[in-house]
Amino acid sequence: MDAEVRTSLLNMVRGVFPAGDVLRRRRVRAGARRLVVRKAWPEDADTTGADVAQLALLRVLRLQRETRRAVRARLGDAAATSARLALEAALLGIYCLHQPDSVGKLRAANAKSAEALFKYLVEDGVVPQELVDLAVSSLGAPGGAGNLFQMSEHIDRVLPDVKAVSLYRRYYVPTSTFFVHTNAASLLRHVDKNEHLAAKPTFPWTRQSALRISDGSVGLLAAELARYSGVPAERFDAYARSHIARAYTPMAVMVVRGFRQSLRLRSVPGVVRTIRETRAYVHSDQARVDTREVRLARVRAGFEASIGKMVKLPSDVLDPALDLFSERVISAVEQQPAPESAVPVPAPAQP
Repeated sequence: MDAEVRTSLLNMVRGVFPAGDVLRRRRVRAGARRLVVRKAWPEDADTTGADVAQLALLRVLRLQRETRRAVRARLGDAAATSARLALEAALLGIYCLHQPDSVGKLRAANAKSAEALFKYLVEDGVVPQELVDLAVSSLGAPGGAGNLFQMSEHIDRVLPDVKAVSLYRRYYVPTSTFFVHTNAASLLRHVDKNEHLAAKPTFPWTRQSALRISDGSVGLLAAELARYSGVPAERFDAYARSHIARAYTPMAVMVVRGFRQSLRLRSVPGVVRTIRETRAYVHSDQARVDTREVRLARVRAGFEASIGKMVKLPSDVLDPALDLFSERVISAVEQQPAPESAVPVPAPAQP
């Protein structure tokens, strides 16, 4: 088995169980706290991106604790929300370290928010608009700081190893959709698998994964702030990688649970046999002789027989998936070098 596949499978298994790294977590938290060297907040003109990153790190450390408390109390939504906020704060902190005008953008966004916060006072006739404009002008010209996706894109341009856009799409977007916003997806959590309304919503994630993301967020931001400060960052990097690698995405959890609910266990032996036969065909001499259309049809039929026996899926979902998987399998096999037995050997030269 490939080492990368073996590591991925091991992380999947580890993701089920609690981290069990109390001492390591304490050391990482203590090291991260020492990176916050500001004792008092500076004047606006003297504020730097590193100052904002230190504030963000304090917030992430606090949210890490909040996530753990929510998990202990079995409050799934609270744990997921805290983890989502921790990731958001970590990405914003990293962005501020590597975007020269980040402080100015945040100040403009703060002025815009203040204008919105005071709006109800004007509508209620408590204060005139002129007074609100005067108060907001003291904060600077209202503007936008950019959304978190744009910040993540900037981070990936500067620090591709962080994989900020991937974290944004894998964890921030689904946790926002299912736990923070009220929409069709979050409301349908109150409909069970039998189409009955339920007071207790389903939890489309795992509490351990929420912990992993909040822990990983501490490591991500602490590592970048350590490098910025000239402090060794290896332990923060290792801490972030080990926790994020063991976090399941909400979408993966939903797919696995749906698969498990519709699983037909009696079909497992037949499915295994079909998979083996399809794999044997793909690597056979017959497959190399067949046209590409024939190879695609054989592989697609194998996938259809396997998936169809195991789960029940609508055709508008199943057919595109079968086409995609078949194409990828055939393309991957075509890119592999032909075995030595299949390579023609030139005949010896005639004397």
